[in-house]
Amino acid sequence: MKHLLIILSFLLLSSPVIGQSEKPQTIIIPTGSLGEMSEARIKILEKTLESKLDDYFAIVPKELFEEAQEQAFQEMDSDECTEDQCILMIKEILQIENAFKMDLISEDGDTQISITWNDQDQKRVEAEYCEGCKTKNLINLIGGLVEKLVGVKEEVVDKPVVVETPKVVPKAVPEPIVLKTEEDKTKGLFVSVGKKIAKRKSNIPSVKKLLDTKKCPNCDLSYANLKGANLRGANLSEANLTKANLSGADLYGAELSGANLSEANLKEVNLKEVNLTGANLYNANLTGANLSKAILKWANLSGAILYNANLKGANLSKAILKWANLSGAKMEGVIED
Repeated sequence: MKHLLIILSFLLLSSPVIGQSEKPQTIIIPTGSLGEMSEARIKILEKTLESKLDDYFAIVPKELFEEAQEQAFQEMDSDECTEDQCILMIKEILQIENAFKMDLISEDGDTQISITWNDQDQKRVEAEYCEGCKTKNLINLIGGLVEKLVGVKEEVVDKPVVVETPKVVPKAVPEPIVLKTEEDKTKGLFVSVGKKIAKRKSNIPSVKKLLDTKKCPNCDLSYANLKGANLRGANLSEANLTKANLSGADLYGAELSGANLSEANLKEVNLKEVNLTGANLYNANLTGANLSKAILKWANLSGAILYNANLKGANLSKAILKWANLSGAKMEGVIED
């Protein structure tokens, strides 16, 4: 019934009878952010993206998006609860084809902006990196990224044709295609401002070391398959576990301070009494995870899925929970700011 009401509300709002244009509809996924950036700046950039997209799309109201998002969380099984699958479900509920998401990464005054466009056929990403940019510069970058993605050329305006004498200008020697690919200091997160992706070294030696000794601080374990592994009391401080699969693993009492677990699969993992101080859990899937009495001080949980997670007695002091999904989470005795 709720599903039907969302669809009816959306159809009513998009009806041309109430003055809507025939622009295709789109949703804007909440912005993901990593690093130090003020709420005011993020809000300004979000509004800029909305304004630029409004030139090409009819944007679904935030209230309808949030209702569809909640419906998606309720209907999806925990195994399906990834960001991409959730976006697909929301689009199906609202009967639209387009979705945009902006991600902001900031460090030492430098900023990367990436915008992802999911439509019915494919997923496209454009990114720009700016050293020491102010908010005004970032606003201009967003406009350029939207134009690159949407690919709409400016209309030709009738003007007098001005014929100029061709000038020979020396060609600038382009830098290598990896010129703007840097290693983010949040351990293993690569900031790429070209179309190429930096190659990763094999993580097999690190996985073997971890399973043999349960000690692998500062190791590169990105994309590692550690599903169901027994890692009780393991030392993984400052380790890179980006997009690793740790579903069902036992990490009771483990040391994960400063670890990078962004977009990791942590479904139903045992993280009881684990030290996650300063850890990066951006967009991590913690559905059904046991985080009771875990230390999450200064941890980044923005965009994380904590559906039905156990956070009883956890220390969330100074933790970032922007856009985190805490539906059904057990929060008794949580320590906050």
